Amino acid sequence: MPDNRSDHDLSANVLASAAHLLPRDGATVLVAVSGGADSVVLWDILARAQRWTVVAYHLDHALRDASAVDAAFVLALAQDFAAAGIATRALCERVEIARLAADWRCGLEAAGRRHRYARLEQIAGDVTAAAVVTAHHRDDQAETVLMNLLRGSGRSGHRGIPALRRLGAVPLIRPLLPYARSRLRAYARERGLSWREDASNDDERFRRNVVRRRVLPVLEAACPGTAEALIALSDAPEIIAGPAIDAAAGAIAIARLPQSPHERATVWRRMLIDLAIEPGRTRIRELESLVGGVPGRAYRLGTWRFQRTRETIVWLQASPTVCSDEVAIPEPGIYRRGGQELTIRPAPSPADARTPSGEAWLSADRVALPLVWRLAGATERWRPLGSPGGRTVRKYLADRKVPADARAAVAVVADRDGVVWIPGFGIAERARVDPDAPRVLHGKIAG
Repeated sequence: MPDNRSDHDLSANVLASAAHLLPRDGATVLVAVSGGADSVVLWDILARAQRWTVVAYHLDHALRDASAVDAAFVLALAQDFAAAGIATRALCERVEIARLAADWRCGLEAAGRRHRYARLEQIAGDVTAAAVVTAHHRDDQAETVLMNLLRGSGRSGHRGIPALRRLGAVPLIRPLLPYARSRLRAYARERGLSWREDASNDDERFRRNVVRRRVLPVLEAACPGTAEALIALSDAPEIIAGPAIDAAAGAIAIARLPQSPHERATVWRRMLIDLAIEPGRTRIRELESLVGGVPGRAYRLGTWRFQRTRETIVWLQASPTVCSDEVAIPEPGIYRRGGQELTIRPAPSPADARTPSGEAWLSADRVALPLVWRLAGATERWRPLGSPGGRTVRKYLADRKVPADARAAVAVVADRDGVVWIPGFGIAERARVDPDAPRVLHGKIAG
């Protein structure tokens, strides 16, 4: 839907255009609020509609001296809403994103995005939100499509920001995608809204800022309508050839890969996207080099290690050092160990207990708290889900093609009777969730 610049009531326009996405009246909505103009406008529209219980979440990345002022501004804005008789509240947290970026071996932008969405998902569960809502808009869409294409994401590069996707158990909704930044700023001025300007948005060390401030303006000046063409491209059907790889499987037989290097590049691209890794040209070339490489050849990308064996290519998240910490988990909550974050929380019985490799559903009737998050013993045994018998954890990892030098670093979650979950691989047979299970624990690991 194009931006309607002649419509003076952006609020009514947004609520009408996103009516099929937004939850039922009376539900709780969690909105991400940075304090910038776009998120303040979104918060204002949702709160003033007075159709939902609106909870605002602000994450202070601790990257700027003024970041604490942004958090204070968000809290003050919630008080302003309350003074006007509008029921809404704000939750603010502070985390050192620079430390997480170092732990996760990624950039500041990637670390911030990863932690922010992980916390939005967790808080949505805590406040029983029916949806998470973010303020991405039309200009963001054009920038994202262009960045995808420039980094070599190929035929799937036209994929922009989806208006709706899943964030764990809740939908993630972007109702402002049809509207330009200029229209949102005009609404803010018309309503007398104040907002914070993030100085990092002008910092050209970040690629998106270079695209926004330099690349797109030059393209638009040379070829008027470039931004609109990019947005239209994001709406085009996606075309991806070649077989899919189950990124959670951790291995693929080389014989299953397409014969054509071009088709294999598409397969690698899709796999990297599934692993939440940007699929740039250099990374795809390195993965392709494993196909013709000798057994033992390896490629490390952040916390992931890709290795060629005689007949397969395997990948796993590897740590540079073995963390020997034992973390007690006496109750549901968030726990940290060696740069990773583990969330354990009660959950309803899932319709489908199959999950991505970083998640698990555990029967709370078969798994007894307290749990402990630790390294597996050298001869410790367990029985994987669906297995007719038990074996040592090390043998299980060897069967899953985990390189020998990485097996000792793999951590497990155990109760007093032994291993119940190996994050990234699977759960124990005794922890399985039956369809009518009355009590379930949901585990998720990040990092």
